[in-house]
Amino acid sequence: MVILKPVLKANIFALIVVVGQVLGGILLVPIFKAMNLTLPTLMILTQLIFLIVPAIIYFIVTKESIKDTLKLNPIGFEQILILIVIVLLSWPVAGFLGGVSNIFFENLVGEAFELLDGLSLPFMIFVMAVMPAICEEIAMRGIVLSGYSKKSTLKAALMSGFIFGIIHLNPQQFLYAFALGILFAYIVRITNSIYATMFCHFMFNGTQVILSKLVLDIPGVKEASEALEASSKLEMFKALIPLGIIAIISIILIVFLLKLLKKTTDNKISLNINQKGHFYQNSNESSMGNFGQGFNVNYGALELSNETMINIPFIIMVIFYCVYVYIQYF
Repeated sequence: MVILKPVLKANIFALIVVVGQVLGGILLVPIFKAMNLTLPTLMILTQLIFLIVPAIIYFIVTKESIKDTLKLNPIGFEQILILIVIVLLSWPVAGFLGGVSNIFFENLVGEAFELLDGLSLPFMIFVMAVMPAICEEIAMRGIVLSGYSKKSTLKAALMSGFIFGIIHLNPQQFLYAFALGILFAYIVRITNSIYATMFCHFMFNGTQVILSKLVLDIPGVKEASEALEASSKLEMFKALIPLGIIAIISIILIVFLLKLLKKTTDNKISLNINQKGHFYQNSNESSMGNFGQGFNVNYGALELSNETMINIPFIIMVIFYCVYVYIQYF
């Protein structure tokens, strides 16, 4: 049996997800359309086929512990309150980065919201918030991030955030998805729970759905948005400066809240030690835990910590993404 190092496994999985979405879309989407499937149904199916199915295959092949890999650990009420504020503060950051991307690329997300506008609000939230919060988190903050467990939080966050930007296959989403990917990686490392980022992901997307639903119903908003898109790139950038200042302030506050989140998590761990007499290892300590139940037993800790993150699967994935973007948008 070929034993793969954790980073290599994570990057191979990410490569499969990216290539699978592109090639699978070419092959399956026309079939789904021929079946007269609605756009919401199509969006749900693609999430399940291209994210959950590869995740299931990953666990079957590697025989890793689902609980340890996905970090299925509960979060406390105090942590949830902090996460709510963090998500609210992430909005100006994502809005600014999305606005910068809009200068150069078409906003396909906005078009998707318009196409789904006829749906009921609960169903829109399910399609745009619940499904991505589950499927994308399992793939990214579950499988991919677990592959970087021997790396520092900064390196793991940057790498997983970069891949998170890529898997959206939309250059307009890349910058803010990259930023959110970094933030979510830190949250998982701090809380040792994927439920934390599932909650954040759901809240971020759900808020976006609600706001978009409300904004689209306001007279003149669509016309004003079209007028802004028709203006010059310099004018669009100038319009973003106030939001950029708010985004910088938000980042400073988010860093403070992440430190507070770590403090509450540490307090929770101490409480568990006192009450239950045992301790679960926080992933922030870069522990492998029961990684793969001995799947990497032939590799030493030093060798794993020195494993390169920029490997062949990652390079292929980046090249594939760049070619795809060039073909689609240029």
